[in-house]
Amino acid sequence: MADKIFNDPIHGHIEISALAVKVIDTPHFQRLRDISQLGGVYMVFPGAASNRFEHCLGVCYLARVFVQHLRENQPDLISDSDALCVEIAALCHDLGHGPFSHLYDGKFLPRVLGNHDFSHEHASVAILDLLIEENNLLPMFESFGLGRDDIHFIKELILGDEGEAPAGFEWKGRGEGKEFLYDIVANKRNGIDVDKFDYFARDCHVLGLSKSFDALRLMKFARVFVVERDENGRQCSHTTNSLASPTAPSHVKTLAASGEPSSTSSRRRTEICFHMKEAWNILELFHTRYTLHKRAYQHRVANAMELMVCEVLYLADPFVTIPSYAENHPADAEHAIMRRMSECPQDMRAYWRMSEYIFKVIEFSTDPHLLAARSMVHRIRRRDLFGFAGETILTSDMMKRLLATHANPDGKSAPLDVVVKQQLWAMISDDVLQHTAAIAERDVFCYVIKMGYGKGNQNPLTTSTAFYQPDKSVTAQSNVTSPVWKLGSLPEDAISRIIPREFEEVYIRVFTRHKAQQSYVQQIFTEWCNSQRAARSSLAPVLDETV
Repeated sequence: MADKIFNDPIHGHIEISALAVKVIDTPHFQRLRDISQLGGVYMVFPGAASNRFEHCLGVCYLARVFVQHLRENQPDLISDSDALCVEIAALCHDLGHGPFSHLYDGKFLPRVLGNHDFSHEHASVAILDLLIEENNLLPMFESFGLGRDDIHFIKELILGDEGEAPAGFEWKGRGEGKEFLYDIVANKRNGIDVDKFDYFARDCHVLGLSKSFDALRLMKFARVFVVERDENGRQCSHTTNSLASPTAPSHVKTLAASGEPSSTSSRRRTEICFHMKEAWNILELFHTRYTLHKRAYQHRVANAMELMVCEVLYLADPFVTIPSYAENHPADAEHAIMRRMSECPQDMRAYWRMSEYIFKVIEFSTDPHLLAARSMVHRIRRRDLFGFAGETILTSDMMKRLLATHANPDGKSAPLDVVVKQQLWAMISDDVLQHTAAIAERDVFCYVIKMGYGKGNQNPLTTSTAFYQPDKSVTAQSNVTSPVWKLGSLPEDAISRIIPREFEEVYIRVFTRHKAQQSYVQQIFTEWCNSQRAARSSLAPVLDETV
């Protein structure tokens, strides 16, 4: 079977392997055409209509390109089966997204279930099993040299790290020296992976925003080295090495920063590292992430829209059901088990059938049970949005104090939005004037927003990314005929003196169900901010509805 060419608006004419095409041509994968990439953001930015289907094709292509670059420079590191596993993992990494992408597992499920351990990565792994089973693709995988262990490895690549695996999942690994393969699709160490390369470029394109990082250049300057890190993940050694083999040559001496032999408590593994001159390119990658969140993903109107869509799903959940039956036994549909939207994560045969068509089902339903949900849909269509009562940036000290004073009976902190909502409602309940606002607890919504470089308040360039550069002290010797590289971490001030010193900011935004309640809740929120000694960063009487 021959590979196939797709015409992609971001990457041009992209080549996809024949096995990947077999996966694409299944109902389970085609479902991604009906899962929006940007959720409620599309309701603000008219061009942001991309979906998970095209994103997955783009990630699949970039994974293939990345592997090709690595194999060109270090041909013995990656086998043909390794390369194909990486490509299939990239293609299938988002199979598990629910309706409106992150809104489903990030807003809807917590609203219905409270704390939950569901993640779209877990669902991707489960749907991949279903896809192979119900489309009888195991013989096809085997014809390309991939057996059950390889399929298990694909699922590990989707999860990215053993700590992200669902309960009961056996983490096998790929063997010594193959650890770097987990950096390509879902890099949990520093976030530099082909998933980001594609969706940053794709989202900037459809949103009309500019980007300044160059993913293709970055991949060309990627190499695999053995890196030693301490128990906290910090690089603890500086190694002089030629282009790395899967395990460090015995003659290479690895020293800690102090010059002493490295600690026995540290861990040595292969990682994808980048040339030191690409540090600014990587900084631009993370800055693009922040910009996308600041200007688009966390747009106030998009937040309001997503709260309203979440409310639609919440109100409809008891009455909208999804059938569960085996795709390869269509006759069973007559006796299908029906699952509520919130129950689907426990039944993948129902889950993969759930997409954004349910919004239309609700909108055009005549079921009287769906009247409240339909009314909310009509508000969205008329752009009668939730009122914006204000926002503030929380300091780390404020967050610690808030979470420490509102612990659950099990000792764990309640979610931050729940904590703030409880405090605001306590103030409203104590206010003798609250009856004039005709407000109920369900009418106040708190929205927690985190924007940054993706690794909390840490700089991923200096804490979790290894860089290499020529070792001039060795290459100057006349008997050295091949490149010799010095591997190390990036000093804090190596790029610029004006890079950020903080790498994440956390906002609390407050919305009201009705505009008539907005002014009153603004006053309460201002009092709460003053009590927390937090400066209000915005007080807007109405949302900008011209956007």
